[in-house]
Amino acid sequence: MAQVLQAILKAHTRIIYGDGADIFYEDICPDIAIASYKGPRVQFDDLSCEDELGRGGFATVRKGKFKGSPVAVKVIRVEENATRHEVDTIFSQFRREIVAQSTFSHPNIVAVKAVSMEPLAVALELCSFGELYKYFRNPSSKYSWAFALKVLTFYCYYENS
Repeated sequence: MAQVLQAILKAHTRIIYGDGADIFYEDICPDIAIASYKGPRVQFDDLSCEDELGRGGFATVRKGKFKGSPVAVKVIRVEENATRHEVDTIFSQFRREIVAQSTFSHPNIVAVKAVSMEPLAVALELCSFGELYKYFRNPSSKYSWAFALKVLTFYCYYENS
């Protein structure tokens, strides 16, 4: 299993078995291949990436395009010296995000547009007003505490689902 996770995170679609045979990880590990995701799977080259929008603990988000439409492209980063536990955690978070966000269909939830497995990346609906967090950090923001509470309630629901 560790060899499969390492292959995925290093942008390989297959592993070489002991006798030299190619084994495609989606054939032996559908959960790792995010088989429950039914949306478009694309080659990373199908996504254009432009300016960096943000950086988190395990991903970099860039403004980009998919099929001519603006998207946010979240590219997963794994440090070369990452432990197996760190790799497992990062991939688990990525898989959970893809499955959860592609399950929801609501105008106030960012939609998954496509997923790339080489490297691990997801094209998300681009929010034209930017990162929600910056509105909560700004004391003069026009957003009310009631709005903030609604967002936080959904976030708690999302994180615990």
